[in-house]
Amino acid sequence: MTVDDWASGATIEGVAVPGVPDLARMRTERHQRLQGQLEAQGLDGLVLLGSSGVAYATGAEIPGDDPGRASLFRPVAVVIKGDPVPHLYTAFADGAPADLPADHLHGPLFPDLEDGIDLFEKALAEHFSSGASVGVDDETQAMLGHVRTVEWVDAGSVMGPVKLAKSPDEVACLRQAQHINELAMIDAQAILRPGVRQSDLSGAFLRRLFELGASAGSVDPIWQVMAPTRELGRGPSTATSPFRRRRPTVFCGKATSSGSMPASCGRAMPRTTGGHGSRAPVPNPPSTKPASSGGGEPWSTRPSRS
Repeated sequence: MTVDDWASGATIEGVAVPGVPDLARMRTERHQRLQGQLEAQGLDGLVLLGSSGVAYATGAEIPGDDPGRASLFRPVAVVIKGDPVPHLYTAFADGAPADLPADHLHGPLFPDLEDGIDLFEKALAEHFSSGASVGVDDETQAMLGHVRTVEWVDAGSVMGPVKLAKSPDEVACLRQAQHINELAMIDAQAILRPGVRQSDLSGAFLRRLFELGASAGSVDPIWQVMAPTRELGRGPSTATSPFRRRRPTVFCGKATSSGSMPASCGRAMPRTTGGHGSRAPVPNPPSTKPASSGGGEPWSTRPSRS
């Protein structure tokens, strides 16, 4: 039996893992698991500020941003016990799922700002009575100094258990993201040869990811020089390793998202010297720097440091 044959018959609690995930069904099942944990933990709801928690609870797509801006314009998810769908507060309404009701989609909140904490408190008062027990995944300085209407508890007691249990649609998303990663790595490997720069490899890899339908890149590609054998290097070596001049492989690590499910993977890529099909050993690199239009460090030119 091949891996594909085995995967095609995989089930979770008797339910087959679909070839294509149903994202609306996945969001519904996630919300049901959240509601079950709120009941089990005796909480009145959740307020989620972290991008991972917001994406899990609402399915919202969140654009990448500079860290200084990302926290300022962070979306906020509010899950209320007994409410059939979550509330989403965001500056990026176009990233909200199409099936989210209009009365559950709101403009942005600014819990990081002293000037915005009054609006945040007002929103909380619309959803929770005074003294409600509410799980939260992050408390900003402004929240710590001003919010007194609810009793905050760690949301990890809810988010941990629900994320450990994977539905068939979530497994299908993981498969899809992993498959996209693997296909994109093939394109990156095809251009791997002495003189190519990290930026060139990343560009080819990222372009192919989104051509194949990835919704986000969770982590930038990591290109790691490897020793030719386990015995020589005893594991991955750094760019300044004494084994660097004898490297026949480069390792790529990447996390890609499909349906808000990130999947990380890696591949050891033998370097090529000629056409795409050549895998002959590569001699020690020259000491001169080749011309290149891209940025970053050429893999084959910097002298090793012993």
